[in-house]
Amino acid sequence: MSQPMNPYDTPEHSRPGMSGTTKVLLGMGIGCGVLVLLCCGFFGASTFMLVRMAKQALTEDPNEIQRLTDTIVNIKIPDSLPPKAGMDLTIPFVGTKFMTWVAYGAEKNDNDNALFLAQFSPDMVKEEDMRGQWKDSMRQSGQQEWDDIKVEESDKVDITINDSPATFTIDKGQDSKSREVWQVMASFQGKGGPAIFALKVDTASFTREQLFEILNSMKSMK
Repeated sequence: MSQPMNPYDTPEHSRPGMSGTTKVLLGMGIGCGVLVLLCCGFFGASTFMLVRMAKQALTEDPNEIQRLTDTIVNIKIPDSLPPKAGMDLTIPFVGTKFMTWVAYGAEKNDNDNALFLAQFSPDMVKEEDMRGQWKDSMRQSGQQEWDDIKVEESDKVDITINDSPATFTIDKGQDSKSREVWQVMASFQGKGGPAIFALKVDTASFTREQLFEILNSMKSMK
């Protein structure tokens, strides 16, 4: 009997030269899409079909990743977090756009510094459910360090994005690798539906002021 497919496995047809960072991010994007599809009631579809859908929706093209980002929110991402992967997942047969997902990350530390944005159909995902589903996808993809930070300082910052209020939690602490890191998470209203922001970077690479530059770049402009 064949083993069930793990949605977090690296895509089978990865291009030569694909970095370890990109492979992990692609796997996480597939897993996040499949997990939320299952949570939304797509139990009649096989995991194989859902994984195949997610893989076909993936891209590594920087220009396409930027385009997808712009459909979620206006944001200025620093060059130290280059575009790595994106996904524009549309449900077959009905043509509904289900999830838009992008990932940015540094090459040097193999997914240690990363920024994720995801936007979902407002008919399928409630904003208050997204953070829990996000953490489930991180845990199942082997990224437990997103949960395992030993928080030493924590702040909350309110920012208006796409004309709706959002509260960002900014944590500073030690991760599972004993690095001092910033972890920033929030759910917010994207341009096309409920969205989530997740950032994890080491404090040696980013100051608090640099974090706020990223967050403030998403502010609604009147």
